[in-house]
Amino acid sequence: MDKINPLLYITDINPVPEKIIDASGWFQTEYLVYQKGGWPMSKAVDLLPIYMAQGWLVYNKEDGSDVRREGGVTHTYLWTKYYMHRRKLQSEDVLQTLITDFTGAYNDGREINDSRYDELVTLYDVMLDKTEDELEVLDGVVDTDDALLAAIIAAMEADYDDYTGNLAGLLDDYGDSQRLRINTQFDNEVADTRQDLTSRGMYNTTVWTSVNAGVEFRRAEALTDLEDKILRLRADLLGKDQDYLVAMRKNIYDARLRLLNLKQDNVLRPLEFRNKMLIAMLSFMERRTDDYPGLDGLADIAAKLGYSDTPNSVIP
Repeated sequence: MDKINPLLYITDINPVPEKIIDASGWFQTEYLVYQKGGWPMSKAVDLLPIYMAQGWLVYNKEDGSDVRREGGVTHTYLWTKYYMHRRKLQSEDVLQTLITDFTGAYNDGREINDSRYDELVTLYDVMLDKTEDELEVLDGVVDTDDALLAAIIAAMEADYDDYTGNLAGLLDDYGDSQRLRINTQFDNEVADTRQDLTSRGMYNTTVWTSVNAGVEFRRAEALTDLEDKILRLRADLLGKDQDYLVAMRKNIYDARLRLLNLKQDNVLRPLEFRNKMLIAMLSFMERRTDDYPGLDGLADIAAKLGYSDTPNSVIP
């Protein structure tokens, strides 16, 4: 059985480390000087709360006054200058950075999954190819066994034919010596009877015919009894011969099945075990998951960034 080395087809892909995103360029510091009061804004709307609501933070202020003469009257206007700053999110830069990082991670995840899929397909193909090779070898073994068993069966059948022929020849000759003995015995009796009748002067056609008929009857009776015995013996031997033939063929058939099952068991069990091991390993590989960011998360982040001039995009 050919070995399969999975390490030849599996690539050990380590997780791609994520880099820390540099967020230093995401925010820009803006500066603003707001003057409250003074001429001619003594009666102007106070914009300081509005600026602070937009994320501006006062980090310094300066108080002063303006003196102006109008219509011969000198007026003094007090004023306060507020020096403010705020950190403003650069939405386009943030979005571009996130798109770049997310796209890179997304492509890495897809590449890892695609590599794993290709490796699985390759291993399945190798397993199928090796299995087919083993089955072809098994077919060759079975064919060889079939040919060998067929030759053994043919030889045994030929031996049985020879045995049957020899047995038939023995049965054909069986009884000849018994027939000769019976005929010789009664031929001697006929001669002795004729001599006895002649010695006593009783030999004539009438007496001899009667006496000879009795001798021949006993001869026929002895020969008939002998033929019956031979027939029973033939029938008994042929019946045993038929039983022997049936038993021989059954034993040959059972031996052939046992040998075939043994061959199949010896070949298929290692093959089945190898395939179960591979299937278990492939199932483990199929359960592996490589998480990577989806594009839906990127779309959600982009939606939450909002418009760059809103209060949500600034940090005091």
